[in-house]
Amino acid sequence: MGDVENGVENGMENGEESMVENKVVADDSLTGVEHVAASKSLKGTHGSCLLWRDVAVTVKTKKGWFSGKSAQKKILDEVSGLVAPGEMLFIMGPSGAGKSTFLDALTDRIAHGAEGNITLDGVKVDQNLLVRKSKYVEQEDHMYASLTVRETLMFAAQFYCKEAAVRRPRVDETLTVLGLTEQADVKVGGLFVRGISGGQKRRLAVGTQLLALPSILFLDEPTSGLDAAACEHLIAYLRKVAKEFGLTIVCTIHQPATEVFMMSDRLLLLSQGRTAYFGPTAGVEGYFERLGYPCPELTSIAEHVIHKINGDFGEKEVVEEILDSWPSTKEYTKMQDEMREEEDLVSSKDQTTEKIRGRSYATGFASQLFTLLHRIFLNTLRNPLVLWMRVAMYCMLGLFTGTAWLLLDRVACNVVDFAGALFFISAFMVFMSISVLPSYIEERYLVMHERANGAYGVIVFNLAHSLVGFVMAFILALTAGSINYWLVGYNPEFGRYCFFILNLFLALTVAEGMMTLIASIIPILILAFAVAACVYGAFMVVMGFFIRLDNIGWWWRWMHYISLHSYSFSSFMINEFGGTEWPACPPVDGQPGTPAISGDQVLERYDYNQFNMWINCAILVGMVVFYRGATTLWQWKFHDARK
Repeated sequence: MGDVENGVENGMENGEESMVENKVVADDSLTGVEHVAASKSLKGTHGSCLLWRDVAVTVKTKKGWFSGKSAQKKILDEVSGLVAPGEMLFIMGPSGAGKSTFLDALTDRIAHGAEGNITLDGVKVDQNLLVRKSKYVEQEDHMYASLTVRETLMFAAQFYCKEAAVRRPRVDETLTVLGLTEQADVKVGGLFVRGISGGQKRRLAVGTQLLALPSILFLDEPTSGLDAAACEHLIAYLRKVAKEFGLTIVCTIHQPATEVFMMSDRLLLLSQGRTAYFGPTAGVEGYFERLGYPCPELTSIAEHVIHKINGDFGEKEVVEEILDSWPSTKEYTKMQDEMREEEDLVSSKDQTTEKIRGRSYATGFASQLFTLLHRIFLNTLRNPLVLWMRVAMYCMLGLFTGTAWLLLDRVACNVVDFAGALFFISAFMVFMSISVLPSYIEERYLVMHERANGAYGVIVFNLAHSLVGFVMAFILALTAGSINYWLVGYNPEFGRYCFFILNLFLALTVAEGMMTLIASIIPILILAFAVAACVYGAFMVVMGFFIRLDNIGWWWRWMHYISLHSYSFSSFMINEFGGTEWPACPPVDGQPGTPAISGDQVLERYDYNQFNMWINCAILVGMVVFYRGATTLWQWKFHDARK
């Protein structure tokens, strides 16, 4: 760790109090923050002045499960303040104080119940403006575990940097700034892949957003889960970036160490949704001392102020006194004066307040599509759960069913066995598509985060995801289907074999489309598994193998027509039995033989003589379009950052 210098400076404007400000210089080998000044392709960032006045958030809460009545609850109550370019603002408070809600309000992520005026350089904040000028680093790190640190940054640069020539230099310099040069070719890591540490992941998450050169950076609990050293290094890096680039940084933080606490320029203390203090971080100790609550010796100032504004464990009267005192303090008056000065300064300029229109993305549709295809393919090839384990599972199932029905004689007495083999392929190979749910649900949060930060749109992502899914489905159909087809001994005509693979491919494609929709609607994995299993089970019952369509009760017969199994299984049956003859079986061991039968008679017995396998294929294609389209529509409507 580098040297820590203690300096004394005035905490208040009139010099009544003096405070100790800790200035931390981080070690090069740990953070690399001193390289910031030498950065060239990262230059050009200039911060924005964020101003908020009388921000309030009210939500409706139900009084009881069966009462039908609701009450209004105020989460935030007229919070005001501002943060200037080159400054870092800490938002602190006890649990339930409204910190995350306030950050959501600043970033226009609250759909209903938010009030007040929030401006960025005098322009009223909305989603379009925020996408252009700000980036948001969430509390949870959402990155592909199979990609390396350099690849993660490079893909972010391809999304956020319009000029291709600056991407690689900017990534290289960001690696230096982040102190991740030695880990550049190490995978990010996750549950099944060993990778970089938690502190390095947090720095990488910040770096992916800094590549866009935003004017303002929002961070939600950036030090969550980090040890003291990693926390100090990360905040030192953010402070250095803010000073060197003029970047405006706003972050919530939970009870930091004194060294970390004093790195911030401004501090907003919240309690019960109200302002307990806003102003220079160096002035908070003197402020509480004037209120009659001096910081005891050997006690961290951050710990002291949080303790005093926390009413969950007694001293509710103290909390109320601190909150009620705020509007009558000179710090409050100074804040109001600063806000008026900023508003007057903005109004004196020829500042447009019209809503910014036009493209919100740095790159075009084609560039986004190519980047997404590249990234998804790379993750698919490297992630054992996404590709190789699925290929192994499907091939094992194809091998098992193929050897169980090994080279059956194509005679009349084996017709039912052939139909059973086709049912198993149609039902259980499709059922195994539920194995994609974990990766889809995990990827869902990454997409929501990147979309909210303006990396790409929901349409281009789903198009790229669908194209990769089609390739995956074809690989599975070709490998597992071929193993099963020739081992069982289906019709040896090459055209029928090709249609078998095509039909299996379409069935798997529809199934994966349905899984994407379920994963989009239901983010809880175990519940998504249960819903998918129930849907597949119902579709298998009405597909026409266990019970003829005419014998299904009218109340469930409609389900036959929306079941993908109905169309895929009937196509398998038509492909195998249509226009074929099945010779008679001679008597064996005193048992009567089976007379010859035509394949068309078999189809008639299963009520499949009324189907056309090419029309079935067209219906399956329509189902693919429906499920993928419904997924896109659902994500567009509900998978945004707004709450």
